[in-house]
Amino acid sequence: MLTEYNISGRIILPTGVKQILLSEILAFAKETLEERVSENILVAYCKQLSLQFQCKVCLWKTKEEYGNLNVFNGGSDFDVINEECFLCIYENGIEILQEKTPYWNNRIDKVLFEGN
Repeated sequence: MLTEYNISGRIILPTGVKQILLSEILAFAKETLEERVSENILVAYCKQLSLQFQCKVCLWKTKEEYGNLNVFNGGSDFDVINEECFLCIYENGIEILQEKTPYWNNRIDKVLFEGN
């Protein structure tokens, strides 16, 4: 089985959206591997950035486990068999949302595609 992690975020400034780089998140967490960055660290960083920039900040982490799935035609396919998603949103230091779900829902779509 293969496990893949994705950690990212956005700062929603009045002048536009700034992507938070993985390297910035890892530096804040004092870690070198994505899987070691805890949800508590993401929440702390999200809150700090929202206070620093006085705006809305969104951070998320996804853990995807890949393995063989049985498909309709009787064969198998290597695909995501388990997913854990975490999203936190702060605005001006105040928590707007913090949730852990077994898959991405429409809240992350709003962050990714609408920028707010």
